[in-house]
Amino acid sequence: LDFEEFKDLLSRIDLNLQAFPPTAQVAAQQGKYLADLFAKGLDGKAETLEAAAQNAGPFTYFHKGSLAYLGDGEAAFDLPVLGALTGKLAGVAWKLYETSAQLSWKNRALVGLDWIRSGVFGRDASRI
Repeated sequence: LDFEEFKDLLSRIDLNLQAFPPTAQVAAQQGKYLADLFAKGLDGKAETLEAAAQNAGPFTYFHKGSLAYLGDGEAAFDLPVLGALTGKLAGVAWKLYETSAQLSWKNRALVGLDWIRSGVFGRDASRI
């Protein structure tokens, strides 16, 4: 591989690069895309994997929205349909979402009860 071939290779790679936000949402969608590709090319041959990639098309990212807890019961949402939402109501929505996103009912109950306890008694554990 000489210098000109290397430059050509880098320029072809650069054409395929897309800037996605560095978030878990992107990583999860990319992982699902790759898992589907690998499942279709299970025989381990490069030709089968390349055919599966051509049939699947390029990776596309669907932005489901962003959320951030700001503290003091406030949060910020950036939803594709509604736009940006901030404030106490967004904080309640964030807590409801985070509680429902727990995998088990036990964890959902523990997280919800922890937020109720911290709302009543505060975060300082020495006062309990």
